[in-house]
Amino acid sequence: MFQKILLWVFVVLFILSAALYTRFYTLGHESQGYTALGLEQGLLSPCPDKPNCVNSEFPDDQSHYIAPLLITDSEWNSLKITLRQAIRQDGGTVTNVQEFYMAAEYQSSWFGFVDDLELRFDPNQSLLHIRSGSRVGYSDLDVNSERTNRLKGVIEQLLVIN
Repeated sequence: MFQKILLWVFVVLFILSAALYTRFYTLGHESQGYTALGLEQGLLSPCPDKPNCVNSEFPDDQSHYIAPLLITDSEWNSLKITLRQAIRQDGGTVTNVQEFYMAAEYQSSWFGFVDDLELRFDPNQSLLHIRSGSRVGYSDLDVNSERTNRLKGVIEQLLVIN
């Protein structure tokens, strides 16, 4: 009797594990079919009502807000080079560069989830605004917040070196 119960527990756990794996695999694959949101009326897009996004553009949205990066003594063309280098060092791939805007993708090794990083330089205020968000799902276990903090540090180091 005990062996039968143990077998059923094993079968149920196997089915649940397979279903969970399939769901994550599907979400990871789905996230690869999107692109970064881009600018809306000259600003980075606001974060959705999920905890998987951070944004420096909207200080009133306290649950998603992170501080922008103050950039002194830099103009866009030289800043672009620094940002590309920082993103590459951090494991991202730059996908779009426009006037005062840059987008990059980060892909997780597990299930291939893709997150977007978007940067907007405001030359009038010398601020680099950052938005980092997951394309799919609800929670990101603070991955985007940690990424932006890490990236800010890399950018600051590179700006000091250059």
